[in-house]
Amino acid sequence: MITDHERIRTALGPYVLGALSHEEETEVDVHLATCAECRAELDELQPAAALLAEARDLAGDGAAPAAAGAGVLYAGRQSCCHTVLATPEAYVPG
Repeated sequence: MITDHERIRTALGPYVLGALSHEEETEVDVHLATCAECRAELDELQPAAALLAEARDLAGDGAAPAAAGAGVLYAGRQSCCHTVLATPEAYVPG
């Protein structure tokens, strides 16, 4: 059975990229307020998110939307996580 902690933990990649819905983001924020483990993991993800944002900026036209970055971070986490609030494919830039 997947715990809320595990579910939130798998959403950290999309969270750091700003690819979650407002409701999902709020849920992660609430969890982060009490979970040092997830805050530490978020700190580890932030440099990768910054690099993805820089690559998007270098592309000049926003060619690498946050959803693409979410997929990259999600793919790297599949070996340790079993679920996510929503799949990366669900993040459609709008």
